[in-house]
Amino acid sequence: MARRSSMNRTRSSRFRLALLVITSLILITIDLRSEGGAIDTARGAVLDALGPIRSTSANVFEPIGGAWEAVTSYDDLEARNALLRAKVAELQNSVLEVGEIERERKALLSLLGARDRVAQVGRRTARVIDAPISNYQRTLELDKGSRDGLVLGMPVETGAGGSRLCRSLVLKLN
Repeated sequence: MARRSSMNRTRSSRFRLALLVITSLILITIDLRSEGGAIDTARGAVLDALGPIRSTSANVFEPIGGAWEAVTSYDDLEARNALLRAKVAELQNSVLEVGEIERERKALLSLLGARDRVAQVGRRTARVIDAPISNYQRTLELDKGSRDGLVLGMPVETGAGGSRLCRSLVLKLN
């Protein structure tokens, strides 16, 4: 007899569970299909009633959560700080390298006795009127000469951006 009553309890528990699941599914379906219905009104009323409790609990537990996050993420923060320190050191080294390169450039210019000839003479544009046929010659004949202010040792820029010093000057009358 005891066995029979336990079977009845199990069946009634299963029946109640099935009834609750079916009721939940029906309510979810109704809620999804209607806006502003009874379920939305009930949900709003419950949220209004629980609002002060939620805000009070948030005010109480937020500092605790923040402290917990700070404790658990401390290693990540240290790793990020180390990475940022390495980047700062790398940028400082880059700035020092640029300064060193600029000092070296100025020293080399002073050793060469170079001066800013572009400022003194200005730029001249010339066309190439004769070029070598083979790759072994490096002489170009230009349509400008000494009458146009070109002198030996002036820098020559090519259209490709290359720059050379003029080692020889062929004087041509134009």
